Amino acid sequence: MELFEFARQIATPDYVAEKIASCELAISGYQMAVAIELSIVAVCAVAAVAAWRKLKHGGEDVWAGVCWVAITIGAIAAFSMLLSLASIGSEYQNLAAWSNDPVTKVATRVAAKL
Repeated sequence: MELFEFARQIATPDYVAEKIASCELAISGYQMAVAIELSIVAVCAVAAVAAWRKLKHGGEDVWAGVCWVAITIGAIAAFSMLLSLASIGSEYQNLAAWSNDPVTKVATRVAAKL
């Protein structure tokens, strides 16, 4: 049996619809993660600026620690946000593949496992 003929038997409308829904669910989850990470970055930026100004105007040394902690957490959240954005791009590619040519997508997955 030819690989594409086998893939046509697997790529039923229900199977393809399930894969498309899975891609859409993953995209919405990553979009929510980006929104949360963006708000963390914003809060950390405000905290870092406020702590820096407090330290600059004769504040205690604890404000220097607050400033560095806010910068560190903000940087980690920004890096995590970049990873989430890359995941969104990957899921959009999967969505396009399942929406446009599901038989080729299945044949590629089967061939990769052979």
